[in-house]
Amino acid sequence: MFEEEMCRRCGGHHDPALPCHTWARRRRTEPPLVAVSGSLGAGTLVAGRYRLHAPRHRLEGITRYSAHDLERGRAVWVDLLDPGARHDARRRFLRGAAIGAALPAHPNVVPLVDRGEVELDDGPQAYAVLAHQDGESLAERIAWRDEASIEEACTLLRGVLEGLAHAHRHGVLHRELTAARVWLVPRPGGGETVRLAGFGLACGFDAVSVPGIQATRPTGMSPEEAMGEPTDVRSDLYCAASLAWLALVGQPPFVERSFSRYLRRLVQDPPPRLRFHRPDAPSALEGVLRAAMAKDPADRPASAEAFLELLEACCPSRSTLPPPLRG
Repeated sequence: MFEEEMCRRCGGHHDPALPCHTWARRRRTEPPLVAVSGSLGAGTLVAGRYRLHAPRHRLEGITRYSAHDLERGRAVWVDLLDPGARHDARRRFLRGAAIGAALPAHPNVVPLVDRGEVELDDGPQAYAVLAHQDGESLAERIAWRDEASIEEACTLLRGVLEGLAHAHRHGVLHRELTAARVWLVPRPGGGETVRLAGFGLACGFDAVSVPGIQATRPTGMSPEEAMGEPTDVRSDLYCAASLAWLALVGQPPFVERSFSRYLRRLVQDPPPRLRFHRPDAPSALEGVLRAAMAKDPADRPASAEAFLELLEACCPSRSTLPPPLRG
């Protein structure tokens, strides 16, 4: 029996004989449509209101569909939990969706507008509805572009931290912060807005880590969660710094062929040197990211606001970038 290998593009672990859906875009081919078990699928109506269209992606037992809200005449996303999910998984999903729906609106957060369950022949199926976003995810951007500029990565990280700061002020952790859940949405006047999706799976501060859940999302996991220890706001900050690294380098900070070796490095190895991969990166930025990716949460910035202050102090304009390292 094979051990799933880590994909250097998406950061996930899958059968090495199968193509990475994110990498499929670089090959100028379309990834295969996602097959979903159960009665709900493209063309069906959820809760008498949401007409499902094509599946967009699948992640951790949840399939996201593009859909149309017939009641309000708007485009939405519908996240469907697998119909075969256990009762405790449905309870966690719906509890998290309720927390996400209660989160006040913010420019850097994708709103969660509805949630519930529909009764099927083989049991209830939970769903969550999010506001549709134009643009693309960070995972899709990396698939065709590889590396971001220093300014782009700083702008990305700033938007991620603004969204996290808002959620943390309202007692909500993300705990699922991966490149697929960071959206780059075009603004009418030019530029992009960074928005965080996936708060439908968020947990309140009183929640504990669920053993085994980290096995499906290594790039959205902190060392303490990998060890089954409690998480807090600093766990989200670790993942935010990892996303900035991913944008700058084009691959996660730790890349291993097997999941077990990846976990060992995540828990034991210090974060790698950014300037080894990106000599044009300011040393101050490297220091900030290394601090945010410290193994001990006590050594990281204490809050998203503190992380933002450090970032603002070191993220340069194009005219002040240091010369590349030599040798």
